[in-house]
Amino acid sequence: MQATLVGYMRRFWQATHACRSPQRATPERAGELAARFGAASFGGADALLHMLDAGLDVVYICVPNVQHARAAMQALDAGVHVFLEKPFATTVEDGRALRDTARRARGLCQVGHNRRFAPGYQFARRALEH
Repeated sequence: MQATLVGYMRRFWQATHACRSPQRATPERAGELAARFGAASFGGADALLHMLDAGLDVVYICVPNVQHARAAMQALDAGVHVFLEKPFATTVEDGRALRDTARRARGLCQVGHNRRFAPGYQFARRALEH
């Protein structure tokens, strides 16, 4: 299976052991990490079209919110599975367009809603660990 991360997000990089500082979450740092783990790094949502030609099976999209729907629709139209960060769209029109694209697509579309860094969840985790 071939997979990639589209874009970057500060919390994702904070959560990795490879990069703990949000100030280090840059396209350049993404390239460094990709090289370290034998992956490829691409810049911006427009690069998605080039990546799709590489035979990917799934993409993890975490570009800025206003680009979520566009990037997901491009991937779905290419028959690639999508894991998409919330919000999946920033307008009703984009949401409907993404829904329609997902319904006719060969690939699956999953929206992630990770709350593990929210203060309430951090509190609960600490309480359960002790």
